[in-house]
Amino acid sequence: MISVIIPVYNVERYIRKCFDSLKAQTLSDVEFICIDDGSTDNSGKIMDEYNVDSRFRIFHIENSGLSSARNYGLNLARGNWIMFVDSDDYVEPQFCEIPNKIAIEQNADIVIFQSNVIKENGKIKRIKQDDNDYGIVDFVKAIDIGGSAVWNKLFKRELFNDIRFPEGRVFEDAATTHKLVKKATRIVNIQNRLYYYRLRKGSICHSLSSDIDRLLICKKRCEELLAFGYPREKAQMLLFREALRCCGRSKKASDRLYCE
Repeated sequence: MISVIIPVYNVERYIRKCFDSLKAQTLSDVEFICIDDGSTDNSGKIMDEYNVDSRFRIFHIENSGLSSARNYGLNLARGNWIMFVDSDDYVEPQFCEIPNKIAIEQNADIVIFQSNVIKENGKIKRIKQDDNDYGIVDFVKAIDIGGSAVWNKLFKRELFNDIRFPEGRVFEDAATTHKLVKKATRIVNIQNRLYYYRLRKGSICHSLSSDIDRLLICKKRCEELLAFGYPREKAQMLLFREALRCCGRSKKASDRLYCE
């Protein structure tokens, strides 16, 4: 079984699209652990409509943040595999089936798959990748390709035995994913575009405190990456990019300034 964990908070405009894409999954042996993190709009009510499908497990908790909701889902998960979906995004029908098949065939602990970005104007952007990057990858390549997101990966359940998301913080993926990647014995990167990630205002807090939190987490992540054997120059670039992004700089501009 695959356990898909979906934290939900005030996304009534997008949640049906997300849940309908989960409902359409071609893999039958799957559970959707949906955690309403104290939503104040109609998200919770819409979630309850999906109780008629036995694959959906709906929970309502007091607001405690994304990390806490994900950890709540991990503690409830019954599957041998773990996946994550953000409730304002949506997925392809074979989101679960294809990575699961690859993981079993390749005896992989993590399968990284590709995604599309939905811009605020509704246009879909395809992120290009070098064909040489597909297949079995090492730790450094997995970090470079998969980034810090958890929603573009299938994880073996055992990787989470002693790892949880840091509660009370934002940008929790950046504090967690590299630790899971480091524990993995075999990682496979596949070409399939299975996830649609939505860019929207309000999805991530842009306050001064969140920027500071983001930089502190990125700094710690880079320190841990170095300890794991990640190249120093690459780690320095990651930290430099985050600093400039918090100042409103683009990735392209940050690369140019770093080189200068």
